[in-house]
Amino acid sequence: MLEQLRALRMLADHGTVAAAVKTVGLTAPAIHIQLKNLEENIGSPVVDREGGSGGLMPQGRVLLRAYERIEVAITRALAEVEALNTGACGNLTLRM
Repeated sequence: MLEQLRALRMLADHGTVAAAVKTVGLTAPAIHIQLKNLEENIGSPVVDREGGSGGLMPQGRVLLRAYERIEVAITRALAEVEALNTGACGNLTLRM
């Protein structure tokens, strides 16, 4: 589902699938498939296809906000792991 949410994020960031394709290195069909699978998974549309605007439906906006929180959490977790790997944080025991 993270890849599907990533496709939703790309659409939101770039406004259209065509614009997203130019910057993210995926094909338009790949993005469309991810969005279609996301809609099938949640049982409702996430993209407003009426009028060709490609804007997000309320369901899409809810999922986008959740994905943004997930991205923040993953970034923090990776920073913590890096700190542990480099010894920048960890346990310190002082004995007297």
